[in-house]
Formats: sequence, C-alpha cells, structure tokens
Amino acid sequence: ISMASIEKYARDIKSKHALFIFDSCFVGSIFSVTRSLPPPIIELKATKSVRQFITSGTEDQKVPDKSWFRSLFIRALEGEGDLNNDRYVTGSELGSYLQDKVHNHSRGTQTPQYGELNDLILGQGDFIFPLEQQLVQGKKIFTLEVNDEAEAWDIVKDSKNPKNIESFLEQFPDSNRTKLARSKQRMLETKQKNTNTSRSSLLHSPKIKKQVKTARTVVRHFFDSTLKQNTITGYSRFIREYEHDQKARFYVNQAKKKLALLSQKKESENPCKVVCKGLVAYYPFNGDAKDKSGNGQNAKVVGATLTKDRKGNPKSAYSFDGIDDYIETGGLNKSL
Repeated sequence: ISMASIEKYARDIKSKHALFIFDSCFVGSIFSVTRSLPPPIIELKATKSVRQFITSGTEDQKVPDKSWFRSLFIRALEGEGDLNNDRYVTGSELGSYLQDKVHNHSRGTQTPQYGELNDLILGQGDFIFPLEQQLVQGKKIFTLEVNDEAEAWDIVKDSKNPKNIESFLEQFPDSNRTKLARSKQRMLETKQKNTNTSRSSLLHSPKIKKQVKTARTVVRHFFDSTLKQNTITGYSRFIREYEHDQKARFYVNQAKKKLALLSQKKESENPCKVVCKGLVAYYPFNGDAKDKSGNGQNAKVVGATLTKDRKGNPKSAYSFDGIDDYIETGGLNKSL
C-alpha cells in the first residue's frame, strides 16, 4: 500500500484522533518527525484533531520480524509510557518512549520515528490512552505468577508508579529488600502527589493560558480562511472539526448560519441544468410554487402553506389541510 494512500485515509476518516503504528521501516514524508514532548495538556489536546504516526525504524534500517518494538509497545501501554506520571499515555509520550527504549535495547540498530501529519488542523491534538488501575504493570506480578523475589524486584525496581512497589511488598513481605522498597514507594507517592497538584493547576498557569489563546487564534485563522473560501464543503469541515469545542462555539454558530444560507442559495438556483431536460415544468418548491424549467408554468397556491421537506429544509414543501387547499398549475394542462 502506498504512503499516498495512507495519507488519503488519514485525511478522510471522520474520527478526531487517529494513531497509525507501523512495525516496519519508514520511507516517506507525510508526517513531521517529532523530537521533543509537547506540554501535557490532556484536556486541551483531547479536543483537537490529530493524525499521528509511529514506525519501528528509520528509512535506512532493516527491521527484523521479531524485535524489541512490539514488547516495548505493550509495556508502554501498561504504564511505562506514562513519562510524566499523570495517568495518561499520549501518542507523543508513546513515540518518545519507543524511540528511546528500542534504540537502546537494539544497540542502535533500530530507531523508531514518530510525528504528526503535515496539516494545520490535523496536527493540533494528541492520541490519549487513559491508564486504568488494572493495567498497572506491578499488578501483573500476580497474573504472571512471578514467584522469584529477584525476578519480581527486577520488574518493579525502575517503575515510576508506587502501586508497583506496593504489589511487590504484598507478595514478598519478608523480603530483605523491604526497607528499600518502602523508601522508594514513599518517594514515588510524594512525587505523584506533587504531579497531581501541578496538573490540577496546570490549566490556570500563564503558560497554558497563552497556549489556549494561541489555540483560539488558530480557530479564528481557520474560520477566516473558511470565510474566504465560502463553500459548503469548507463550512461543513469547520463545523465537524470544532462543534464540540466550547471555546469555538461562536465561530461554529457563524459557520452554521453561513452553511444554511449557502445551502438555501444552492437549492434556489436553477437546478434544471441537470434535471429539466425535456420537462414541461419543474416545481422544486424553494420558497414558492414557481416553475424553474424556464417555460413559465408558474403554479397558483390556494390555501396551502410552506413547510419543511422530508430532509428538514425550511420552506421546501407545501402543507394541505385536506379540505379545500390546492395548487393550480394554470395553463400546464393545455400545454400537455
């Protein structure tokens, strides 16, 4: 499958977030390689669209059938990929974790690449994996039936989550590593508490407020660009992109109004370029009962009132009372 096809799929899918994982080398330039982590603004990143890509090697590297990439990918989603201990693994964190770990374990023979689609709109967000308690790596000491103390300690000793150390202490309460384990557990709990406190105030910091302001600027820029295009497709895309973003509500409402006007205008334009060939008269009922075929067979409405059509378009159908309402076609019968 060509990279051009993959890029087309990435742009056409309707979901807000999409993450593409390639356990292969990568040849192409559909995404911008990322070299540093973005600020961990989960709330903000979750509202923006993104198309992210992770490959298991570079263009000039041969990726083996069995490599560190797959096993480290699973370990990342079990919690090791949560680089800032906020209980979420983002696509950016996942890419950074895999790039570092796979490169080191493979002794430099395999270096994963990661980044986002080269697109103003589809490169703002981040793919997010929320970590559930049952996915914490340390809990798997039990499910894996690791009975050897040294092996169990080797699994959890470098963990950044205190729950992993707690699992070790529960399974090996008489271990000669108990003192070391409790010390590490207290250190991690203190660090996690500070991280949670920092995260709760993150969105109120001047730096984040500046980033939110920047995000609003991007929305306004996109809306201005959409106004210049002034197309049904453009307004539809803008609404689909920002309809769930409270900060963009004003622009979304404006886009909906513009879309409604354009749709009504399109419907009111002469559609006979397509359907009227050979017709004596054509009544699309776009706000009236006039003949749009150009043959002048305008109808006379008696009692009937304009209403929504079956698709919900306003003033695009007529309602009859079933008693004495009718539409008279005038000289149409004579023409026939």
